[in-house]
Amino acid sequence: MKDASWKYFDLTIKFLWLFSIVFIIFQGYSTYFRLPERFATHFDKSWNPDGWSDKNSFFTFWYLSVFALNSMILFVPYLVKWVPASWINIPNREYWLSTDELKNDCIRRVRGMLFGLYLWVNLIFIFIYESIIQINIGGSFHFPFWILFVLSGIMLGFSLIYSNRAFKKPE
Repeated sequence: MKDASWKYFDLTIKFLWLFSIVFIIFQGYSTYFRLPERFATHFDKSWNPDGWSDKNSFFTFWYLSVFALNSMILFVPYLVKWVPASWINIPNREYWLSTDELKNDCIRRVRGMLFGLYLWVNLIFIFIYESIIQINIGGSFHFPFWILFVLSGIMLGFSLIYSNRAFKKPE
């Protein structure tokens, strides 16, 4: 991709990531008072409840998990500056880590990739939360569990294509 295309793509991914965070907050806020004090939070492969939690413990753990995982975007890219180059696994590593300017560009690209990855993680959080709500408030949820695996495979493929294109050595 051309440099301008990367900037547009990165900006779009960052916006969608931020929107997913806001959506997760709104999703919890809009359903908190409708949930019973104790509700099902874990399910088997057929969506039958097999674990329960109280409301405050669930929401504390839920939001700590969401924000802890998403905060990794802030510090993981800067590890590229401090870890040995042999620990970094990107295509054309020697080229991208050869100068400070290229290393900074590499950090920007890694960070863009992380925004896309965490956007995907947030979408999974949204799906899991929605399934918990549907079962506890609506009584059932009829989404095939295996679709998460298919969609995860698609995301893995996207990550591989993105990393190969993002770290392609210029002509």
